[in-house]
Amino acid sequence: MRIELDGPEVWAELRHANKIPHGKTMEYRAVFYRMAALTVGVDAEDEDKTVGRVLVENGGLNAMDELANALVLAVVKDWSYGPVDLATLLEVPTSELDDIQRHCANDEYTTVLQPSLDEYSNDPDSPSKPSSN
Repeated sequence: MRIELDGPEVWAELRHANKIPHGKTMEYRAVFYRMAALTVGVDAEDEDKTVGRVLVENGGLNAMDELANALVLAVVKDWSYGPVDLATLLEVPTSELDDIQRHCANDEYTTVLQPSLDEYSNDPDSPSKPSSN
């Protein structure tokens, strides 16, 4: 899918979700796992250790930016800015990058990129299992 950003000469070509290269999926997941690891052991009842606070105090906000960048680099096949790499992404105007990220951040892509933990969970109350209610 081609998206026009700021006129016909500024564009991005997005891959189909099932065509994301495995290496790009693994790069995305590496950041995803690092971010998830920051919140291991967080107790929602402990006000001093809320997920938000833990993320802020442990670099999780930077990881969120890295995850957004990894998402774009996984989904964008080509664009008018030059090579699809981190150096080029960092030069894309923020407003245009925000538009690209909005197109990339949909269930079609995140379902493919994020790991499914259902098969690893033996806990019937696990949040990774669908609710039977």
